[in-house]
Amino acid sequence: MSFHLIAKNDVHLWFLPNAAPDVDQLCAESLEYLAPGELYRYQSFRSSKRAKQFLLGRILMRRSLAAYLPEDSKELRFSYGPNGKPELYSASADDPVFSLSHCRDGSVMAIARAERIGVDIEQTIRAPTILRIARQFYSDAELRQLDSQGADAAEGAMALWLLKESVVKANGSTVWEGLSGVKLALQGKHVQWLSAPMDGPESNWFLMCGRYQA
Repeated sequence: MSFHLIAKNDVHLWFLPNAAPDVDQLCAESLEYLAPGELYRYQSFRSSKRAKQFLLGRILMRRSLAAYLPEDSKELRFSYGPNGKPELYSASADDPVFSLSHCRDGSVMAIARAERIGVDIEQTIRAPTILRIARQFYSDAELRQLDSQGADAAEGAMALWLLKESVVKANGSTVWEGLSGVKLALQGKHVQWLSAPMDGPESNWFLMCGRYQA
């Protein structure tokens, strides 16, 4: 069996759109892969859309990781941190680290060989809503920078939101800790820390933000 290779500090992104071809068949075939706890959580959703979103995320997580590991996707087992962050059960130092995120349109999985990683995905249509939340939780310095962006303020607020959530997911924290605890600014294509990172020096972090067109 051949495996995907990933160099140290590289990041591989895997996407699974909810509207991918044959997605319903994929869901039906993958239910048996879920661990008992995952199956219980899937069956506990009252909304069929949220249940499907959860299942597709687990399918993406298992299938993408199996491309780097000797185990089959259905053989993978996971443990969960205090805030629900999944990790490979009994992971070794050589195993890749990963982070999963999803929005209404689909899921993204980030995989790397590093100490930790976090990823987040949002629909661009949510930018105005995120800007309203930002005005309650972002720092004064962040808000001044957003105000200077004029018509692009909502897009800037969303970019900061994605970066903040990625940072706290890498730490195993929650987004509400990051909204005020992680202070960042976008200077053109560069991300600037406005406060010390939650964990480790700035040199330990590599932040990036971009667009994905399904």
